[in-house]
Amino acid sequence: MDKKEISRRKFLKGAAAGTVGVAAASVLGVSAFAAPDAVSSASVTEENEFGQKVVRVLDGDGVTKITDTLYSTGTWRLKREPVAESAITETQEADVLVIGNGYSGAACALWLAEQGYKVLVLENMAEERFSLFGGDQAVINSKYIQEHYGAPEVDPLEFYHNWMLNTNNYCNQALCMKFAQFSGDSFDWHLGHIPSDVVDKMFVGAPSYWDMTKKSMREGMLDKIGDLRFYAPTLRPNQATVAKYHREFIENESGTGSKHIFGCHAEYLEQDADGTVIGAVAKMNDTGDYIRVRAKYTVIATGGFGGNMEMVQDLLPDMLYFMQDHDALHAQQTDRDGSGIAMAIQAGAKLEQGPIPTMDGRLTWLNGGPGQGGSPGHPQGVWFDSYGKRFQNEFWGTIEHRGFPSLFMNRDTIYCLYDSDLPERMRHVAPAHGSTDPTEGSLSGWRSKLEAAYAQKGELYNAGQGIYLYAGDTVEECCRYAGMSDRVRENILASWARYNEYAHAGRDEEFGRAPEVLFPVEKGPFFLQVVQENALIANYMVTMGGLYVDGEQRVLGDEFLPIRGLFATGNTTGGRFGRDYFTPTNGVSIGIAVCLGRECGKSVQRQLEGEIWYREESDKPTRFEIASGSGEASGPPS
Repeated sequence: MDKKEISRRKFLKGAAAGTVGVAAASVLGVSAFAAPDAVSSASVTEENEFGQKVVRVLDGDGVTKITDTLYSTGTWRLKREPVAESAITETQEADVLVIGNGYSGAACALWLAEQGYKVLVLENMAEERFSLFGGDQAVINSKYIQEHYGAPEVDPLEFYHNWMLNTNNYCNQALCMKFAQFSGDSFDWHLGHIPSDVVDKMFVGAPSYWDMTKKSMREGMLDKIGDLRFYAPTLRPNQATVAKYHREFIENESGTGSKHIFGCHAEYLEQDADGTVIGAVAKMNDTGDYIRVRAKYTVIATGGFGGNMEMVQDLLPDMLYFMQDHDALHAQQTDRDGSGIAMAIQAGAKLEQGPIPTMDGRLTWLNGGPGQGGSPGHPQGVWFDSYGKRFQNEFWGTIEHRGFPSLFMNRDTIYCLYDSDLPERMRHVAPAHGSTDPTEGSLSGWRSKLEAAYAQKGELYNAGQGIYLYAGDTVEECCRYAGMSDRVRENILASWARYNEYAHAGRDEEFGRAPEVLFPVEKGPFFLQVVQENALIANYMVTMGGLYVDGEQRVLGDEFLPIRGLFATGNTTGGRFGRDYFTPTNGVSIGIAVCLGRECGKSVQRQLEGEIWYREESDKPTRFEIASGSGEASGPPS
């Protein structure tokens, strides 16, 4: 897959040279408390065009590094001028305008068309090139998966509490509970307009989720590590087929007059004098013509902002801060341009405060090789830093969280030690995204790799997937082959011996590795993996946050009150993954997008039907005031 790859130094230099009139775009961090007199003498303090103070620091070779700003902004936030009325070639009307035809937007549109509302969907991609990324769709309690594959019933409250534990309560509780309660139902509903024979052909053969009920295939699979739980039920529908049937229903079977307009980029929202969003103006990509869509409610479902380098620079300063000189920003070409978020901000929406979660980007995948990384699915060894000291709980959290400690340490060399029992230990994995599937075929493949590494003893063996190993009869022999210094070797030997003591005691006093995965590493031959200059910090697929929304997915503005007429769903919104993305099961990104897309449609329906409303002055409680010195409350007359 193509990527935009920018080295840390090049990114910093380009950011300083490329921010026209907005030197305040922060690359390395945002300090709201920095004082001008605390700035280095090698720096320059300036004002940008917004009157905001900016700190710029020159390094030795004259490269401008923007290290701190008192405030951060970007040109993308500026409210754009409307196009001339003469440039608008047509006006269309609908009950609901949905901007974006990805998983969440399509689910929202489908629900509303089912309820009899006229929906107009704007999609930036041309019809002939339209595609959906990914496919795994995580759910719990899907009747289809239970009936066809024997998936277990899951307590939604247990699932919810586990989600809250992963997010450290830093999420929108209402939205996360909706996913826990309705993800299975939304999966079954998502297949509802597709003939059953077509549905069944999507899942021919073994289920695409790791069925923990098939113990003969996946003996040792874990549904719990420490306090964290993991869930298997995931299927991978042919999402293109699903989208085809949904569009057919929306446009031709619903009888609502709903339709899609492809190759059409929404430019800005329109608001009335009171600030209520009344629709949007969009531009046809092929002709350059502008169209206006007027709707009672508008839903933004345009995805993330990872394809917009100005927004990345402005909104992901923490990720860029952790980049070291050998790291590079890998912006995979899977994310959107952030225009939906920008439109909402320009209309008065509140922007989620960082860290804004991303899919990958804030972790090192520690079993990668020089400049690359492999699947992080086997943390069964012991990890050591460049000093040869163990530095973290190798098994804590979901895959995406395990590499966090390496963010704030030097990563030029990291070591991982395994013994010959590695394939057997690899049976004990959770069904999270990126884990090694512990089938016998997978494990026998690893046995062959270890045998090949041992046959090549003394030389660096490429095990594939970016994994490089030195094999030896003893740990000291592996260290000698790796060419490390005596004091690094001594640290590794001491750390390894101490770890094995903890493993035999069943209690990791150093980093708290859970007893069920606290395996001794003592059966030779041994294998030492060397990771050098891992460049996967800032390697992100998509961003997973942006706009603050309430539990109905109404976009929040001033005083955290809903902006009238405006909803948002999917990766345009925050509040789903807390501080960063994680996978307690495969495919949660698509699973939660479909589920909350449908829930957004339900909320728009409730707003249309008056079941929910925008608060008025008359809804405020009567204010009671304490009379000065009396100690008594005054209130309305009895």
